Amino acid sequence: MNMKLGFKILAMLGITLLISISLILVRGLITERSNRAQEVRNSLADNTAGPQTISGPYLVIPYIIEESFTQPANNANTDRKEYLLLLSPEQINNKSDLQLEIKKRGLFEAPTFKSNSVMTGYFRPSKELLALKKLPANQKIIWQKAYLSLGLQDPRGIRQIKATIGNSVLEFEPGHSINNWSKTSPGIHANLTEGAEFFQQILSQDQDFKIDLDLVGSQSFLLDLVGTNSKIDITGNWPHPSYKGISPDSQSRSKLSFAASWKTNSLAKGVSMQACKTEDSNCNESKSATSLVGLNLIDPVDRYVLSDRTAKYGELFLILTFAILFLMEVLRKNPIHPMQYALVGFATSVFFLLTLSLSEHISFFRAYAIAASASVALQSFYASAVLQSKKMALIFSSSLMALYGLLFFILRSEDSALMVGSLVVFATLAGFMMLTRNVNWYALSQPEKR
Repeated sequence: MNMKLGFKILAMLGITLLISISLILVRGLITERSNRAQEVRNSLADNTAGPQTISGPYLVIPYIIEESFTQPANNANTDRKEYLLLLSPEQINNKSDLQLEIKKRGLFEAPTFKSNSVMTGYFRPSKELLALKKLPANQKIIWQKAYLSLGLQDPRGIRQIKATIGNSVLEFEPGHSINNWSKTSPGIHANLTEGAEFFQQILSQDQDFKIDLDLVGSQSFLLDLVGTNSKIDITGNWPHPSYKGISPDSQSRSKLSFAASWKTNSLAKGVSMQACKTEDSNCNESKSATSLVGLNLIDPVDRYVLSDRTAKYGELFLILTFAILFLMEVLRKNPIHPMQYALVGFATSVFFLLTLSLSEHISFFRAYAIAASASVALQSFYASAVLQSKKMALIFSSSLMALYGLLFFILRSEDSALMVGSLVVFATLAGFMMLTRNVNWYALSQPEKR
């Protein structure tokens, strides 16, 4: 060798550090592009509608409590306070079908959906409602202000809604007036114009309801389990849903669609959701016990997530490439200059940048294949000249292909990434030790005689 072994190793460590800085810059670029993509998703949501959470329906019954008190001057006064009795359905069935569409803006894209949800069920007279039959003299129900409330996270996404309860057709207005209780702060409500007559009916028998809701949104679609007994079915054309909340009782998926079902009751939720008075402490307890089910529209093959995962293996990939090249130098006793190591290292770092840039125009795995092929071809061509042996260049290119193939496997199987990475490092070290077990390192550390 043209220089002492120790000096060469120090030079290679310095080169590794220098190229690691370039890898840090690549990871910073990936983060920047990922943030830009999220900004575009948020902008598209602002222009259409954002994540959607449906909560309800609830029957809301206002009532007044009057409290009389006497001031020190013996003047009698009455304090009137208005409260709400919230009734959730005894039974609710929700069938939702999602049709998803990818919207693009420049190089960036975001999943959006159109959903049709059909909610059916019935309200049953609860003990709290029946107790209103025998109100004390200081309490009064305001029947004319009773309404049906439906929580929606982003009401801008409503395209059409039709609803009936009992024999009444409902007309909805903005706002649902129970923001401190429902998980969704905005929403809509429908006044019950024949409130007194309706509640005379609900005091004696179950009241059926049906709501047909067409909605658009983005990023996520969630439903709040409000019924004492709930059954939810969600289908759609998204091939890789990420379920949220309680796991589905049954699910299926194909390359083009998915289907999932949930069933739950008050025993499973640990609390009865049948009724809640806003002045009672158990109202907040009931609120916290509700559960969301549904899905996030997360793309598991998101180009920026995969690019980031790829770049995280950059330093390991670089060290393994140098180890292979150094092993060939030792076995062939053909000196390789640190500058040549540096060029091979920078070619490796460019692979990660090339993968990111190509993935913004084609699928990630196609981009990976093209970038890996280009990197292997370039480094193999250069190695054939550096090593001065077609055989060694072929071994070097085959080793690189194996490394890129292993990295591809790690990306496709995230759960086993740590195990595969550990095995690769162990195998590389074991192979290096076996092949160099008879090498006289003292002789290599001496300068060549001239």
